[in-house]
Amino acid sequence: MGSPNPNNKRRRRESLMELKNKLAKVPREEQTRMSNWIPDDLIKYCQECKRKFTQLKRKHHCRECGRIVCGTCSSNFNYASGFSD
Repeated sequence: MGSPNPNNKRRRRESLMELKNKLAKVPREEQTRMSNWIPDDLIKYCQECKRKFTQLKRKHHCRECGRIVCGTCSSNFNYASGFSD
């Protein structure tokens, strides 16, 4: 194994800085909500209708409570304050 590629390190650092800058623009209240999101890999079925997620039936995070629902179920909810489509 050789030394790490400097270009990869630079890209990672730039990517992290970009994410940090985006997060800095998000109000603290919304940061708290996002920290309550359930990780995608833990959920295999819509938490509302119980249908299995597939490549066509995608996961949608509720920005208010952090639950993961399918697109059909997410259209049944209102937008969280401060967010829009």
